[in-house]
Amino acid sequence: MEIFIGSGDTEGVVVRVDNKHVVQIKGQTHLLEIPGVECLNPDQESPERVYSKTFSNKRIYLPNEAEEAKKEVLGGSDVVVIGMTGYSRLTDQQCFEWGIKPRAYENACMDILGTVIHNLNKEYPGIKVKLVDGASDMGVDQAVIEVARQLNIEHLGYSCPEYLFYVKDDEDPIFVAGTRQAYSDAFIANLDILFSVGGRVQALEHDISAAIRFNKHLILLNILHSLSTNGNPPARDGNGNVVDATAAFYESIARLSKNHLYASYEDLKDFATETSTIMCRKMLSPEISFGSWKRNT
Repeated sequence: MEIFIGSGDTEGVVVRVDNKHVVQIKGQTHLLEIPGVECLNPDQESPERVYSKTFSNKRIYLPNEAEEAKKEVLGGSDVVVIGMTGYSRLTDQQCFEWGIKPRAYENACMDILGTVIHNLNKEYPGIKVKLVDGASDMGVDQAVIEVARQLNIEHLGYSCPEYLFYVKDDEDPIFVAGTRQAYSDAFIANLDILFSVGGRVQALEHDISAAIRFNKHLILLNILHSLSTNGNPPARDGNGNVVDATAAFYESIARLSKNHLYASYEDLKDFATETSTIMCRKMLSPEISFGSWKRNT
């Protein structure tokens, strides 16, 4: 297979070849653990080894096709785009230490997101809810994708060459930005409401971007604390590193009430549903915004 990556491109590249897409990156030895990844030059020194994965089924939009992706997948009238940012992976050991049942976090994310969508469809007949996600087959991204599939909702994944290795070669559409920062910006720029449900530094950067740089609606939900039996995880560890982005962001801003950070799961779910409904009313046409009386039930 031809090697496309250049010596100065540390974040990798993705190219379209004969209706397939090839992603390549240098020096990331751990990627060989992922199915479908191969090393193209194993005789080279470790930093110069190129790792590659080919996508034959995925509908991939390249960096110069950003507007096309947005129009084809997220476009339309009376559309509200929702995203979630949180943990990409929680190990069984972390769940044990934090007093959380394995898979409880992912299922709670799905429960809240699905409930929000059902409520929006009930309150605003005719609304078109669409989703954006980080496209990976794990954690919060997997939860959002599963909701999209179960509820038959259009969704657009966002990634970059470095993270594309963790994406399944299915038929779901995805926009691949050229760098991590471009991926982060594109993800935020193309949603209306962002649910912050934990995560580490990358998630915290998403939250700040959404709330400040891109003027997006941000809803903080400290899900892990509501599920924990021992009050964990902390917002930051002893060295100041972010452990829970939602808690860290919440503790860094002035707010009227301190109780919301430690709300029960049921209260968080109600808060997410009520707040998203209020936010959407001004985004939609008057016919949709004030059309709940038309619903059948």
